[in-house]
Amino acid sequence: MTKKKNFNKNYMAILYVLLFFSLPVTLKAGKSYQSILQCLGMEEMILHRKKVRGPIYDLNQKLISEVSSGNLMKVKESIIKEICLGTDFSPSVNFLRNLLLKGKTIYEFDRENEKIFRLQKAATETLQQKVPNLFFSYLISLQSLTNRADCLYKAIPEFNYFIQRFRYLQEEINPQKLLNEKDKIAIIFERLKKIEKVIRKCNKKT
Repeated sequence: MTKKKNFNKNYMAILYVLLFFSLPVTLKAGKSYQSILQCLGMEEMILHRKKVRGPIYDLNQKLISEVSSGNLMKVKESIIKEICLGTDFSPSVNFLRNLLLKGKTIYEFDRENEKIFRLQKAATETLQQKVPNLFFSYLISLQSLTNRADCLYKAIPEFNYFIQRFRYLQEEINPQKLLNEKDKIAIIFERLKKIEKVIRKCNKKT
């Protein structure tokens, strides 16, 4: 029974990864996207159609919720294209990557209308404050696809570096400041390009 359970977990983890990496190609074949919400909504539709759950689905739902609540939020057209038509990650992960590495520079603001400008600034500030938790929640949920509790930390030491800082320093330092080391974040995403190999290795019988 245990062997069967482990086999099912390994199979689902690998299946999830294969679907995860097929998403950008699927979106690339579609139309251009006028807003980040439209792009995330298309991704959600594909996830539903393929019956994909887990880390990518959870991240997609959280981001849709945040963007919908800040409906005046506007992401630059060039960034939307990069996020939605990228080939390395799904739109949700690409959006998270841009939020972490580029921060507020990804947004456009209506500076001619003071009221709208203030609402846009408030919406983007709210989302940026939530980015650290979105980031760690996503990585921890990837870890849950593996059979060994510390495997992802070993495969991605930069993740372990940040999670330790987050656990012990979040009461003293603003979580956003904990993620100021952009070079390490960039390395994490480079390593995530090979996440399917990491999961297979983590779930391989020793």
